[in-house]
Amino acid sequence: MFGTFWTLAAILCLEAAGTNTVPPSESDDFSNLTDCESCQIFALVAFHSKFHNPDSVEDACPYLLHSAPALIQRCTQFMRKGATRLDMTSKRFADWQRGCVRSLKCNAFTTWNEAEVLAWHKVLQLRPLEELLDDYADLSEKARSVHHFPSKGKARADPLEPECRDYEDLYQDLEKIRIVAVVFTGRGSRMKALLPYLRRDLKVHKGVLDGIVFALIRPDPPAMELVQRMVMEYGDQIQVRDYTGTWKNRMADLYTSFNDTRAVYIKIDDDIVYLAKHALAELVREKLRRRCLFVSANVVNHAILSSVHQDHGAHRAFEMDLEHEGTRTMDDQDAKAKAWSRVGDVNMNPSYVFERHPMGSCVFKRWDCAALVHESFLDRERDGTMCAFDFGWYDFHRAGFREHKYVHLSPWMGTTWRTAGARWSINLFAFQTSDFDDMDWSRVYGPGDDEEEFGSNHAERRGQHACALGRSIAVHFSYNTQEERLMKFTNLLERYVDLAKHGVVAKYFLN
Repeated sequence: MFGTFWTLAAILCLEAAGTNTVPPSESDDFSNLTDCESCQIFALVAFHSKFHNPDSVEDACPYLLHSAPALIQRCTQFMRKGATRLDMTSKRFADWQRGCVRSLKCNAFTTWNEAEVLAWHKVLQLRPLEELLDDYADLSEKARSVHHFPSKGKARADPLEPECRDYEDLYQDLEKIRIVAVVFTGRGSRMKALLPYLRRDLKVHKGVLDGIVFALIRPDPPAMELVQRMVMEYGDQIQVRDYTGTWKNRMADLYTSFNDTRAVYIKIDDDIVYLAKHALAELVREKLRRRCLFVSANVVNHAILSSVHQDHGAHRAFEMDLEHEGTRTMDDQDAKAKAWSRVGDVNMNPSYVFERHPMGSCVFKRWDCAALVHESFLDRERDGTMCAFDFGWYDFHRAGFREHKYVHLSPWMGTTWRTAGARWSINLFAFQTSDFDDMDWSRVYGPGDDEEEFGSNHAERRGQHACALGRSIAVHFSYNTQEERLMKFTNLLERYVDLAKHGVVAKYFLN
């Protein structure tokens, strides 16, 4: 997991500690080390220590808490002068430990030059660096060129720990394309997480959105407050359309009202709680390639894509806290919401299998499957490996889903009909008004009927396919069958709101 992670870490650490680190002498007492230097030293020690994932710097600092005795034997001077002076149960130690990870300072091989690294190896009584080069063969070429590390070949990165690269995008090819987000508006608790990402993506903030339409479905007071604040801040870039009347023809009226033939519309559910940088722009670009009737984002916690993510190893292995196991505990109103514990690199637990079926039970019937997916995403967001969810390009109407047949019940029409096809969830997708030219709107009556018609029948009749774009990563919080227990037994929604408040879109958060 070196690559971009190491390069970013190097920049942060150089800013924190400067570039004037002096190689130590063997008489150094370690008493004046900066946090950055302490973490650099610990990174060296951790790489020499025998623990379950020796290539992961992310695990190095937490590992200290559990393996101090072994590390003391390997690195007596550092532990005596550095960590063991602190009470490992104290807040001070916990702050140091968390700070080491959060600031990305465990990066000895890109912030010190070769002489400094060799000097610290000698002081810490570790093997000479030359004997370890094979272990660090996957250092970025940039880091090697800066510090003149001799090259012995570049090992390919672990596919479950990919090097996720950020990139700049001026969206020049989209300047003349009118792009409008359509938010199905209901719950303010979810929209609190969504809106910072949409604000970031407005053209006024150098994004791609010309405007946002809030389509009022069942808005609660917190949602309406957020909508009004958006109207006050952005004026005519924001539209509010009221669809809170009777269910009859509501969905048909909503979709057909978006009739600008030049525009690309992006339908977004109110419980999209994360939206990757450039996700909307890339979605529009794929739509304009005309290969797909509809283009879905790469939605985490999705009826079909969850199985695709599973097959690509994006889901890590997690277990819920023992306090939550058992029916009696799970029904206890006083059960505490806790993060799950990561127990492995990839989910192979037979209890969590996402079936290759558009109505798979691990999505539609089980909240704990959703919890595992969310824990995996948040864990990968934290360590910068979110692109493990990127499958490239995916055809919903092939790849094992098209052959499924089932009976659809429309409680709003009081009728059933046989159907076949993907039935992919339309949580976030791009469309144009021409896509609906021959739509059978009589089938789009109540909530859910639009998904049934768009996801399978309409495309089948037109002989076209819908697709999903892997680089357009978004997170869908919950289906209605997951929602109650996700809210009752986890704090996941609060964590997504916290990510929006303190993460990359923090300056766009509406307090």
